[in-house]
Amino acid sequence: MLKWRGLFHCFCLGPFFAIATDPRELRSISDPRNQFWLSHYVTQQYSVRLNLQQDRHPPNQRSRNTTPQCKDYSTMKLLVKSTYDGCARIMWSGIAERPEMGIGLIRDETHETFRIYLVKGRSSGTIDTRIPLNSGLQVALYKVDKGFFSSSYQIIHRGPVFDEANGVVPTRMKGFDASLQLYTKGRYACARLYINKSFIDWKYVFKNSWVGFYKSTLDHNDKYKKYQWSINFKKRSNQNDTPDYDIYEYESSLAVGPGLQARFMLEKNYGSEKARTEPWEGYDSRLQLYTRDGYACARLYIKKSYTNWKNVFRNSWVGFYVNSQDNNRSYKTFQWSTKFKKKSDYAYSEDYDIYEFQSILAIAHGVQVRLMLDKGYDEERVRTEPWEGLTNLPSNI
Repeated sequence: MLKWRGLFHCFCLGPFFAIATDPRELRSISDPRNQFWLSHYVTQQYSVRLNLQQDRHPPNQRSRNTTPQCKDYSTMKLLVKSTYDGCARIMWSGIAERPEMGIGLIRDETHETFRIYLVKGRSSGTIDTRIPLNSGLQVALYKVDKGFFSSSYQIIHRGPVFDEANGVVPTRMKGFDASLQLYTKGRYACARLYINKSFIDWKYVFKNSWVGFYKSTLDHNDKYKKYQWSINFKKRSNQNDTPDYDIYEYESSLAVGPGLQARFMLEKNYGSEKARTEPWEGYDSRLQLYTRDGYACARLYIKKSYTNWKNVFRNSWVGFYVNSQDNNRSYKTFQWSTKFKKKSDYAYSEDYDIYEFQSILAIAHGVQVRLMLDKGYDEERVRTEPWEGLTNLPSNI
């Protein structure tokens, strides 16, 4: 009886799994609770076996990517990006449009696979995971072989290994032999101070200094979300890679995300800034101000691989301002980003989709457009240069 019951469930569950891996269902099954229930229930009750055939390397060989013979992967991109709440986002483009391909997130050191997603023939796209962003994560491309009772997944290519500082070097402090770096650990924003060992009195010089974390490069210095005094940073024990510098670190409770930035203030006042890091990766989108028939217009450039942009920008809006000195509340007109109309005949780049909006505001010297990520006025992500009579270049969001 048990044998027939097991066969019955195996046959009946086949169509269910096909539906659950459809891209339209990825959102619902991306919930960690659903993932655990599904994998645990199927594995324990029905013994559906998943074979991961990974290309192992000798322990002393750290593989950054694999390139099988006779294959051209020069145009392929497999990247680990960040969601707005500090989790890993899988991004891919340039892969073959074949149904038997899968995308997965793995840990470089151990080859641990967190999850594999069937791409269903999509050559590009993004998937937001609930895996905390950490150093060593890597996106892998799989060849999927579906069997009657089991499926096997073989890694055929890998993207670069995610670096905790997102590949950005430390920022030098003005007037001091010290540097500031933004990095992430366990999805949270962290800061690192590099202090030259010859700078022996740094704790006295920096006694009133502090490092602030900011959501946007446009935030004023008093609009920090978290901060820590420099002298409270903890010295790192392992410093073999930097013999001339001592390294001090601080781990905040603020989730890392696109646009986030760290700044160093020498004194307690907000006008004593000595360094600011590059912002954490921006969105794959741009904003442009242009004119049509004498009216101010806005154009959004959305990278085609940024497939969930409407979800991320669901509450965002673009405001039109007559003066760059106006505060964010003083817009003359606005439009929700998701209400922009897609432009099919605008040749900018095959990598971007174009969305446009024509306002009722007459174009004039000084007019500016700004994009807010949320319904309020504090989440500004970008503002264009004021209008000077010529179409401005797109500004990165």
